[in-house]
Amino acid sequence: KKTKEYQEGVFDLTYELLLNYLSQLSRSISFPEVSFPVSVWLKKFNKKCEKLKNQKYTTQIKQVLEKIEVTSRDLTERRGHVSFTPRDFGEGQGVGGESA
Repeated sequence: KKTKEYQEGVFDLTYELLLNYLSQLSRSISFPEVSFPVSVWLKKFNKKCEKLKNQKYTTQIKQVLEKIEVTSRDLTERRGHVSFTPRDFGEGQGVGGESA
């Protein structure tokens, strides 16, 4: 049987790794598309946590979802102001914070 401490430890580690992963992805112009499946999964997981009335998990997941949404919206807006196409890859460097 998994103890509550074990489950919280696994959640905390997973949460930290997810934040690190999303932080790295947030510098990419493709962040909105790449983060979409993560958002869908987190929303489903959050519903399960709400049913279990686990406030710690739901609060942290909502914060991550909000940050994903804000970053995706920002990058989508920034992509709308560029004039290059995928064929002009070199011109796209720096739109999402990427460096060559």
